[in-house]
Amino acid sequence: MTTLLQQDKLSFFQIGGIHGLPYTQWNGSGDTEPFPQSWGGYCTHGTVIFPTWHRPYVALFEQLLQQHAVCIAKQYLNENRWIAAATSLRAPYWDWASNIVPPPEVLELEELTITTPRGREKVKNPLLRYTFDPIDPSFPEPYDAWKTTLRRPTSKDANATSNTKELIRELEAEAVNIRASTYSLLSRVRTWPEFSNHAENGGSTNSIESIHDSIHVMTGGDGHMGDPATAGFDPLFFLHHSNIDRLLSLWSALNPSVWVTPGSAADGSFTIRSDSVVDGLTDLTPFWNSQFSHWVSTQTTDTVQLGYTYPEFSDLELTDPSKIRLEIARKVSELYGGTAQTNILATPSTPNAGDVSVDSKDGLHPGDVGAGMWDWTVRVRFKKYELGGSFQVLIFVGPVPEDCAEWGTCTTYAGAVHAFVNSVAARCRNCRQQADVEIQGFVNLNEAIASRAGLGSFAPREVAPYLTRELNWRVQRGNRTSVALSELPSLEEIPMSLPDNDDVSARVVKGGTLPRPPVFQDKNEEREWLKFRLAQAFRIFGSLGYDEGLAGHITVRDNIRPDCFWVNPMGRHFSLIQPEDLLLVDHDANILEESGPHKLLNTAAFMIHSEIHKARSDVMCAAHSHSVYGRAFSALGKELDPITQDSCAFYKDHAVYSSFGGLVLDANEGAAIARTIGNKKAVILQNHGILVATACIEATLHYYIALDKSCMVQLLADAAAAGTGGRTVKAAPADALNSYSIVGKVFPVGFFSALPHFQLLEKKEGVSFKFSETATVTHLV
Repeated sequence: MTTLLQQDKLSFFQIGGIHGLPYTQWNGSGDTEPFPQSWGGYCTHGTVIFPTWHRPYVALFEQLLQQHAVCIAKQYLNENRWIAAATSLRAPYWDWASNIVPPPEVLELEELTITTPRGREKVKNPLLRYTFDPIDPSFPEPYDAWKTTLRRPTSKDANATSNTKELIRELEAEAVNIRASTYSLLSRVRTWPEFSNHAENGGSTNSIESIHDSIHVMTGGDGHMGDPATAGFDPLFFLHHSNIDRLLSLWSALNPSVWVTPGSAADGSFTIRSDSVVDGLTDLTPFWNSQFSHWVSTQTTDTVQLGYTYPEFSDLELTDPSKIRLEIARKVSELYGGTAQTNILATPSTPNAGDVSVDSKDGLHPGDVGAGMWDWTVRVRFKKYELGGSFQVLIFVGPVPEDCAEWGTCTTYAGAVHAFVNSVAARCRNCRQQADVEIQGFVNLNEAIASRAGLGSFAPREVAPYLTRELNWRVQRGNRTSVALSELPSLEEIPMSLPDNDDVSARVVKGGTLPRPPVFQDKNEEREWLKFRLAQAFRIFGSLGYDEGLAGHITVRDNIRPDCFWVNPMGRHFSLIQPEDLLLVDHDANILEESGPHKLLNTAAFMIHSEIHKARSDVMCAAHSHSVYGRAFSALGKELDPITQDSCAFYKDHAVYSSFGGLVLDANEGAAIARTIGNKKAVILQNHGILVATACIEATLHYYIALDKSCMVQLLADAAAAGTGGRTVKAAPADALNSYSIVGKVFPVGFFSALPHFQLLEKKEGVSFKFSETATVTHLV
């Protein structure tokens, strides 16, 4: 592949160039130029189709690799034996979670000794680097001076070389964090938005893309592998992405009913508009599956149809998903669980929710979390394009060396969150427009706390004061030069403590578990339930006085057409709304035929809620009204303080939109509100009111009521404090986070907390939903 002329569409250069540069059409897919206002490559970073887009990409590389192998095999004397071996050849993967340093054949050896048709010979190592012939004129500095791909280059000069020793040293320092992140991803994450990409999709562990970003930046630095525009040219890229694809297979085996959900197109791609929505039916361009159509994500759930599988599946009966799930869970624990193994398929039924004491002679161990105890991480969040290239935020537990070259390998280093960013923003058509896009990642602290703190417990009463003293952070560019924290003003680090596997139920209730929403086999029945529940929510809002004239709206994403949502008709009192009154609306403001008879759509409702549903694939329901206390508090233009247990449900989980411009009648302002709320559950709209958006109707209703009452309580408390010459006392950050880890959880706490409102309504009205026998209604109150 590497010896083919670069203009050959099946050359290594052309295949690598699909990902980013030279931003040209490949194999007739798309127009001759990239889509306006989107980045120039075909890859779909930061979106829900990130994992599935790379699947046919790796399959294409594997197909070409095998074709070349068969051609070579025909040159050997024992042709049939060699052809059989070539036919069974598949793309290799680099399992960096098990062995983070690749073998010398990948990183160090200039030549490899192989068996050729002429006997044993030394050949140039094709895995070490790719040689450009010529350097493509589209390449910006410094890539326009480098004749080969470089990993962690020693300089930006034309004579730069790969700094392999530094690469190995820093990979070794990151081994524990990468392994822990991979295990946490496979054992904790249960939703597609949290799993698939590095955008702010909630959760408490790294997504597969976040881990992917770390490997790119660590291996590439300021070199080709560290830049989305050039990463595809490094042979290491396909070993890396074969493993990403393998992890996708493992995760989907553990979560067989979960696949791609709708989400924002983020930066877009060569063929995808940046302001559009992508989902399971979005074309995975430029990968054709026929003469007239491309692969889509719904066709990539099974690798067998693509002609390959992974070792973990080779001895399994693939027709029984439940047995596959159990066996893959066992293998994942063996591979990555280490000393802190947890039950991947279920949480402990009775974990200790109190302080976890250990024998002081034996000390604290990272694996102690496996018994249902506290798990400490730092959530790191920042604006992706703020530094104009790839960079990393490093977390330390203890003092930080003065020499930034020692940061990634010092004894106090705990881990890092990496930003994998196009190094030349001017070449990224959408970078300036996406300047406010934030990404998030997590660094686990248990290993660092256990080895350095000398504490007897992971409980917050001991760990929180310790982290207050010892937690530090720094920022480095891809070339490991330091960056002043003032240059990254969006940076936010939030220590978080959760019990293992997030078993909130066991912390707040004895004798059982908190209920979850019903599960439906029939999509039409599920739609009727969502409409029934939404109409109930409106009537509850009406009973609380949240209806005021034409203002106020609650929306629910349709389960059958997820690019549409249900909303109340304008001018009908909340207390009167029934399921048959609701309107079904698409993102072009079309009122669809399934709608009720009162077809007046509130423009402001559409402008705000449409943009939120487009930007947040995890949001099922969003609510906004002009409640009295929400409006009063919004006039202050500030966030809520954590002054009560209830207000801690919004600690670091709400935002303030300060650009009041009157009625929201423009999609741009709706999009600005969606960007402001980010991945949070609520936003205070200055001079306007409050808005809440979560993954279910019940939690949205509960948190809207809780937010309005929290606004009321703070207004009263602040007024009382001012009148007596005192001040309102705020909860300590560690205590606020501890409270948030329970009361701020949409599932199960947010969902469960709303059920009494629905109980009361059904008692008064004498009407409840009639579930079919195929619906699973467990513990539904």
